[in-house]
Amino acid sequence: SGQPTVEQLQSELQEQGQMLEQLTKALDEKTREVDTESVKQQAITAREQADAQVRVELERMKNETDLAIAEMKVKAAEDKTVFEAEHKESMTTDEQSHDRDMKTLDAALTQATKDPAIVSVVTPKKNKKTPETSEETPYAPV
Repeated sequence: SGQPTVEQLQSELQEQGQMLEQLTKALDEKTREVDTESVKQQAITAREQADAQVRVELERMKNETDLAIAEMKVKAAEDKTVFEAEHKESMTTDEQSHDRDMKTLDAALTQATKDPAIVSVVTPKKNKKTPETSEETPYAPV
């Protein structure tokens, strides 16, 4: 019905986890590069060193932001996957309950239409006046 299976969802979550791990490794590598660059900058004049530190901090902040975004995307995908699986399970349960209720109702109606006592109660009769009123009624009194 177009819905992913639990195995597909688990596989997708595993792939997203691996992607997050790769991004974390890339961030670590970038951080080491930034640290190396920082050491090199210590030999530069005070002004050049200050400028370099600003660039390093901006790069670190960008890397942290990229990682946070990646983590949010993975979390959102996980939440969506769980929601869709729960929603599919809930819809299946609701549909089964509805089908069961409709079968029960159909069976009751079928049985009721076969029972002569019930059929005579709901079958229209010629208009007769009831003893309690002078009004005509299309159904025979029960």
